[in-house]
Amino acid sequence: MKNFKQKLRYLTKLKPFNHQYTHFLKHRDAKFWAFLWDMGTGKTKIIFDVTVHLFLNKKIDCLVLVAPNGVHKKHLTKAAPEHIHTSITYETFIYESKKIKIKKNKHLLNSFLLKNENLKIISINPDALITKQGFDVILQVLVKFNCYMVVDEFTDFKTPTSKRAKQLLKLSNYPLYKAILDGTPIQKSPMDIWVGFNFLQHGCLGHTFYMSFKNEYCKLDNFKLRNDIYKILKQSNFYKKGNLSIKESCVISDITDSIFEHMKGERLSNNNLSNLLPCDLWDCKTRLLSLSRKAYFTETSYKNLDKLNNIIYKFSSRYLKNECLDLPKSTTIDIPYYLDDKTNQLYQKLKKDLIAEYNTVTMSTPYKLTLLLRFQQLLGGFFKPDFEQDQIEISTQRVDLLLNQLSKIASDHKVLIFCKFTSEIKQIIKKLKLEYGTESTVDYYGETKAKDRESNLTEFIQNPNCKYFVANRKSGGVGLDGLQVASYVVNYSNEASSRYQLQAVDRAIRSGQKNKVTILNIYALETYDERLRDILMGNKILADEITGDKFLDLV
Repeated sequence: MKNFKQKLRYLTKLKPFNHQYTHFLKHRDAKFWAFLWDMGTGKTKIIFDVTVHLFLNKKIDCLVLVAPNGVHKKHLTKAAPEHIHTSITYETFIYESKKIKIKKNKHLLNSFLLKNENLKIISINPDALITKQGFDVILQVLVKFNCYMVVDEFTDFKTPTSKRAKQLLKLSNYPLYKAILDGTPIQKSPMDIWVGFNFLQHGCLGHTFYMSFKNEYCKLDNFKLRNDIYKILKQSNFYKKGNLSIKESCVISDITDSIFEHMKGERLSNNNLSNLLPCDLWDCKTRLLSLSRKAYFTETSYKNLDKLNNIIYKFSSRYLKNECLDLPKSTTIDIPYYLDDKTNQLYQKLKKDLIAEYNTVTMSTPYKLTLLLRFQQLLGGFFKPDFEQDQIEISTQRVDLLLNQLSKIASDHKVLIFCKFTSEIKQIIKKLKLEYGTESTVDYYGETKAKDRESNLTEFIQNPNCKYFVANRKSGGVGLDGLQVASYVVNYSNEASSRYQLQAVDRAIRSGQKNKVTILNIYALETYDERLRDILMGNKILADEITGDKFLDLV
């Protein structure tokens, strides 16, 4: 071990894998870096290793971690002691909005902010970062210390107009060293990486404006937007005299095209509108500026991706599990079924009502997604007759199918069960405990108390009699280590994004897994369930598939 440390030239508690060692030797002093490593390939370890190296070389004295809720705690309570060498003295502070006002925590924060010889490590989740107090605390840390700032799951900030993205970018000039981490950096489109890479270095992707970046790498179109521009120009005071002549229509059409093309590159401003519009049409400026703020371009396809890949390659690395880890192969088994008569009758009625409403009312995307949730709840055995009424259990067909599958699994195997709805989780837990005893099952979802989450996770990992871990993906499917003790993963009901599906399954398929992993996918045939499964298999997002008549095809 001594020779290993000397060769590596820094203190490390656990011996790295080859890909971690290679990265450290080449890029340990990089001012900014994107770790696009697959889930389970050891991104967390390399971050702490680089932190120790920079600290020992007097380049930093503080690590700032931004990570999903729950994961930000795990980084400090579990990962830091696991990876930071015992000779390094460090202080930690976990920022939590609800607890920061408590006198004891205020005192701990003030103590943390005192400069000394120790390495400082602070963690915060994105929801806390968008609060004024959370933002101010992190800003204070960045100003006071020489910081290495790391953003885990950086695509949580992918929407440039969101408050969390704006807050993150405001902080980007303060850290001396920066890194972003994500195993699935492109979930929907190449545009997902814009915010994360601009946090690393503004303009590093070759563009300082989001729309100009989008215009270079996306084939954009939006007939409605072009039409709206044309309508605004046509309604100007100059043209209100009556029907337009052919010449006037052509002039408006040319101006419309100029404005539309400009909006692809950057948002309109009063100055550039003065250049694009003849003075007779300046009365349209206010409405056009308002339209520009709300403009959305449809991405029809992508272009120049080789160029983008070459740019990203300069300051990022990508490792896949099958390239750098020796893991047992996984198997996927589909478990399709047909709805029973009662559930099918309700499903068809709900579908008929939906079609009637769709043909008479203009539906927004959020409203469509809400309606689809009712179908998904019904497939899980629960029905809400009306938005204002309570949900009722109408079938146990799906949970009975699950119990039947679990009965075929050998008693020495552990199982992860991922659901979308709280009602499903409660139903499954009740059935499993009744069938296999109260010790057999633990939960990890929104209603699991914070103090019980860690104990439930430990119970599942260490207790041989605890066989089932029932969770929703947004709580139990992200950032948890130790779940590789399970050799079965059940997708009981699906999320609307393939990202959460992949992350949840990968809790079991990671370093430390000794058994072959079997993934069971339960879904109802000839229903929305089957359509959603096909969307996720195509690595698509539900919200992109509900435009126009595609919406009715889903149900």
